[in-house]
Amino acid sequence: MLVLFLRFSRSGWFSLDVGEGVLRILPVDSEPKLLRLDEISDDFAYPIQSSRELDRYFDKNLIAVYKYVISGVEDGCIGVYFDFGDCGFSVLESEGNLSITDGVVGASEGIALSKLEI
Repeated sequence: MLVLFLRFSRSGWFSLDVGEGVLRILPVDSEPKLLRLDEISDDFAYPIQSSRELDRYFDKNLIAVYKYVISGVEDGCIGVYFDFGDCGFSVLESEGNLSITDGVVGASEGIALSKLEI
């Protein structure tokens, strides 16, 4: 997974990408189309698929968003945590891939959560 598309009921669709230490959360004008790899005809073909990993967060109110940062590194973002109060999920980048994990990932030494203004 290179980009994660999320829809928030009040704000619409957003794309989330974490790479090279930078977090990008950008609004998307229209709903992303689900496409299989054989339906894409350009040189940068990546399938767009639905993920059941996030179904349990439907109808929950987003309380806050935090980014995982490496202390003392300017472009040191390695992920993001979406806080729904009683639960939440993390999206982390590792070696060019994004992964989704329930809850806050145990931060190692030098990694901290920093609240984002939403």
